[in-house]
Amino acid sequence: MKIFRSRSKLRFKEGTDQQVKERMKGCFFLKEPLLDLCELSLNELPEALLRCHHITDLLAMDNKLSSLPAGLHSKFQRLSIVVLNGNHLCDLPEDFLPPNLKTLDLRCNKFTDIPPCVYNLKTLERLLLGQNKLTKVDPGIGKLTRLRFLSLRNNKLTGLPEEIGLLTQLSVLDAQYNSLTSIPEDIGKCQELTSLDLKNNQIVYLPESIGDLRKLRRIGLMYNSLTKLPASLQNCTGLTELVVEGNGVSEIPKGVFKELTSITNLNFSRCAFENFPEELVYLTKLKELVIDTNYIHSLRVDILGAISLHRLDVSNNRIKILPEDLTGLQALQELNLCRNDIARLPGAINVITLLNKLVLSYNEIEYLPMGITHLHCLEHLDLESNKIQKLPKGFRNLVNLKFLSLQANLMEDFDEQICYLEKLKELYVGENQLRSLSPKIGKLHALEVLHINDNELDDVPWQLIRCEKLRKLNSEGNPYRNISKAYLGLGSQGIIHYCQEARYGIRL
Repeated sequence: MKIFRSRSKLRFKEGTDQQVKERMKGCFFLKEPLLDLCELSLNELPEALLRCHHITDLLAMDNKLSSLPAGLHSKFQRLSIVVLNGNHLCDLPEDFLPPNLKTLDLRCNKFTDIPPCVYNLKTLERLLLGQNKLTKVDPGIGKLTRLRFLSLRNNKLTGLPEEIGLLTQLSVLDAQYNSLTSIPEDIGKCQELTSLDLKNNQIVYLPESIGDLRKLRRIGLMYNSLTKLPASLQNCTGLTELVVEGNGVSEIPKGVFKELTSITNLNFSRCAFENFPEELVYLTKLKELVIDTNYIHSLRVDILGAISLHRLDVSNNRIKILPEDLTGLQALQELNLCRNDIARLPGAINVITLLNKLVLSYNEIEYLPMGITHLHCLEHLDLESNKIQKLPKGFRNLVNLKFLSLQANLMEDFDEQICYLEKLKELYVGENQLRSLSPKIGKLHALEVLHINDNELDDVPWQLIRCEKLRKLNSEGNPYRNISKAYLGLGSQGIIHYCQEARYGIRL
C-alpha cells in the first residue's frame, strides 16, 4: 500500500513519451541519485522532475530545451551536477540553479551572455560554456572562487575581465577559438593553473605575469598573432608542453629555455624561424619537436645531440644538405624531412637504429645510400616525388616495412627486392616509368593497397591474385597493350579478373 500511495505522487502531462516516464519512475521509486534525460527530444523538462528531490546528478543533454522551470533552487539541495549541453537555451531562470552546485555544463546552446545566476554559485568547481555565442564575460566571474575548470572555447569573446585573477583555485582555462587580442595581467594570480589553452585567437602579446604561473604544465598558443614570447616564461619550470604553431615568432629570447628542462613536447610549426633555435640545447627531456613550415636552411645536429628526441618534424623548410654525422639523432623513432631541397642522404643514416618512420617525400634525392638498408626497425618509408631510379642492394633487409612509397620517381624497372618485404601492407610505385612488374609480387601476402598507376605497363603478372588481402588497386594510366579492352573497361576490378583468367591461360 505504501508503494501505491507513492505512485500517486508522480504525475505526467498527457502525451508524455513512454521512455521519459520509465526513466522518471526508475529514478523516483528506486531513489537513484542520477536522473538521465539525455537524447529524448524534450522541449521542456517534465513536471514530475520536481518530485525527485533526492537526485545529485541531472543530465538532460542533446534535447530541444529552450526554457527551464523555476524552483530548483530551493527544492534540490543535494543536486551537484547539472548537464544541459546540446539544447536551445539562451537564458536561465534566476531561481533555477540550486546553491550547492559543483558542475554546470551549458555547452552548445545559444547564450550570448552568461546568465547572472551563474555568478552566484559559490560552490561551483566546473563551468563549461563552450560553443555558445558569448561576447563577454562579466566581472562577476570573480565570485566563483572555488572554480577549478573553466571552458569558454568556441565563442565570440574579445577579452577577459581582470577579475579572472580572483579565480585562485583555477587549474584549467580553455579559451580557444575566440577573438581574444590580449590576456589580462591578473592572469598571473591564477597560480594553480596547470593548463592554459588560447589557440585560434588574435592575441598579439602575452603579459609578463605569465611567468607567475609556476604550476603551468601545458600552454597552447597556436594560431594567434604573437611575434615573441615573454622572457618571464622561463619561470614556468613545470612546463611540459608548449605549442606556438601558426604565429610570427622568429626567435626564442635568450635564456628562456634554460630553466624549462621539463618540456617534452615543443611545436613551432608555421612560425618564422630562419635558423635552428640554439636555445633547444637546454631541453634535455625533449621528446617531440615540430618545427615544420619555417625558413630553416640547416639541421643543427650539434644542438640536437644533447637531446634524446623521439620525433623530429622539419618538413617544408629550405634544407639542402644534411650533416654527415647524425649520431645526435640516435634516439629518433620518427623523422620527417619532406618538402625541402635535399639532394642526397648521408651514408651514416644507419646510426639512427631505432627509426620507425622516415618521410623524405618531395625532395631532390637521386639515390639512396647503403646505410638506409640497415634501418631494421623501419616500418614506414615515404620517398614520393624524388628522382630515384633504383634501390640500393640490401633493400630487402628492411623486413619490417609496412608502408613504402616510391610514387612519382624515375624508376624504369621494378626492383624484385620489394617482393621480399613480407610485412608490406601499402606499396605506391605509380607515376614512374615502369615497363613491367615482377611475378614475385605474389609473395606480398600482407599487401592491402597497391598503386601502379601512370607507368608504361603493357601487362600485369597473374601472380598478383596471390595477394589475397589486396583491397585497393590503382592501375589506371598504363598502356596495357597486352590486355583486352574488355578487361580494361572494368577498371581495376577488370585487371583482377584478367589475372584470375590469365592464370589458367584464358585470354579474351
